[in-house]
Amino acid sequence: EQNIVHCYHILKFKTVSKYINENLKYPETARQNGIRGKVFVEFKVNSTGKIENIKLIRGIDSLLDKEALRIVKNMPKWNPGKKNGKDTIVKIILPIDFNL
Repeated sequence: EQNIVHCYHILKFKTVSKYINENLKYPETARQNGIRGKVFVEFKVNSTGKIENIKLIRGIDSLLDKEALRIVKNMPKWNPGKKNGKDTIVKIILPIDFNL
């Protein structure tokens, strides 16, 4: 059984928000066209902290979707999840906000 984490419910994900804010590159064409909203990306953090199985769950526009996937793909390793004291795989659903 996998653990599912909706990261906006967990305070320690402030580090993730900081990473996104510092690394997000709003696509210029999307900016010029006023495209904004929230993209949801799902991924798994394996028992060593590596990010795997990155999937777009809900997108807005192909340019923003592509940028959200790039952000997750390039994230540094996470701390693995714990279950009964052992490292475990955790599925994360991460909302990435694109606001002008």
